[in-house]
Amino acid sequence: MGFAALVLPLSMIAAACGGDGGDSASPATTEAAGDGCEATVPGTQINYGVFAPTPVLDPPQVSGGLVGGTELVNIYDALFTFDYDTNQFTPRLAESIKPNDAFTVWTLKLREGITYSDGTALDAQMVSDNLDRYLQQGVRNTSGGFLTTVTEKKIVDPQTLQITLSRPWSEFQLVFADEPGLIVNTKAIGADAQAFGAKPPDAAGVGPYVVERNVPGEELVMKARQDYWDGPVCIETLRFVFVPGAQATYDAYKAGDVNVAFLRDDSVIAAAIDSGAANFFIEQQAGGGFAVNHRAGRPGADVKVREAIGKAVDINVVNNRAFGGEMNVFKALVSPDSRFYSDAIKEMATDIAGARAALEEAKAAGYDGQIDVLCANAPPAPETALTLEALLEAAGFVVNVTTIPTADQIGQVIKGDYDIACWGMNAGPETGMTSFSRNLSSTSPSNRVGYANPAMDAAIADLFAAPDESARQQAMAEINKIYNEDWVGVIYGAPQEGIIWADDVQGILPGNATTFLFGNAYIAK
Repeated sequence: MGFAALVLPLSMIAAACGGDGGDSASPATTEAAGDGCEATVPGTQINYGVFAPTPVLDPPQVSGGLVGGTELVNIYDALFTFDYDTNQFTPRLAESIKPNDAFTVWTLKLREGITYSDGTALDAQMVSDNLDRYLQQGVRNTSGGFLTTVTEKKIVDPQTLQITLSRPWSEFQLVFADEPGLIVNTKAIGADAQAFGAKPPDAAGVGPYVVERNVPGEELVMKARQDYWDGPVCIETLRFVFVPGAQATYDAYKAGDVNVAFLRDDSVIAAAIDSGAANFFIEQQAGGGFAVNHRAGRPGADVKVREAIGKAVDINVVNNRAFGGEMNVFKALVSPDSRFYSDAIKEMATDIAGARAALEEAKAAGYDGQIDVLCANAPPAPETALTLEALLEAAGFVVNVTTIPTADQIGQVIKGDYDIACWGMNAGPETGMTSFSRNLSSTSPSNRVGYANPAMDAAIADLFAAPDESARQQAMAEINKIYNEDWVGVIYGAPQEGIIWADDVQGILPGNATTFLFGNAYIAK
């Protein structure tokens, strides 16, 4: 095989990778699996229990890696993956990427000889055209928020793309490990983009699988590609199914209904690890939180309302009631496990008396105290919502809680139709810069809360330009300080997310943002 498959470590948790001045932890060193087969093995199948079903299979139209990321990377493959042992981005479809000294000009070089099944070449023009798709009207994916920094793209030769940025970005290669690195064959899209998103044709991607059947919310079935550039693809069928809630997904795994299960509930994850299940989990900094809508006409437009919300949330109560006390809770954008952490990071205050006082100030200015909370209906979100309701009511709010299917809740937040929402930024060790930028930058189309502060924009720019970990930690402390001062929202912790898998499944390759590639996976004999 051209790219060695990896055996993920057994029973290891990956915390966000530490930098200078912070603790670090990473998965045990992965081992080369070797060839698992000489050709696709008939009858072999992976049943993968997803966090939530993806509504579409076109990268610019998914909300992010948590919903649809693994499905997409197995259709389209990726220019880069992230190595959680070395904290480095590893070329995959790409051959290399190199910056100038100022981190403002990056030169991407692609592997030679990779083509889509219709004969179209994977070349620099295709990459350039794909980047443009993220800036079009109506795009759901959050990557457009940081692609706005691209000011010029130059085709140097068929395999080389030079990209100029409006500001320094020392880890720009992340772009090509995220959805913009899943390069769609634009010639295969056709006139009906909606039909393409529902069932991309075989020529849509260069990944190890093609779509055979897609019934949104029920199942997505893929078949092994016979012409995969890094083949052979050993496992014949890759089937994605949705079982609502982590506990139900884990139960399906124990019953043998799924042999790979995605989990994002720390209490369930703890039980799975205790059982000895093979696993790979990453802490997502700021992944557990409550987004507060700042837009005019919403209660959160008043900073005093936001202050009352922030001070009312007791993260230990949230942890104990919704997560069995198993989550790494920290009331700041990053916790001590993050490579962006330093002692300058301070937690947001918890002060029930202060919450009541701030709410009274807001009421004196005309606010009626009513507020809506929107969360998903899959556990642990309902319990999280009820816990928030109790905390806010203790501060004097009148709270209405609505729980709806995860995909619907995501869509409603994207439209800005909420007061408070269960919502995280999911800043992993590889995605921290972009997660905070797209959620907090005033110009980001992926800013779901309507927040804008020039000081925050400047601090985020400093984070992107920071040449080393020490400088990144300094910039991160300033971002966190402004977040707390503006009471932007409330972070309660860094939940784990990732997968467990059956003992006979080998060779899964972690990609980026807890996505997983099955091109080199196999069923052990």
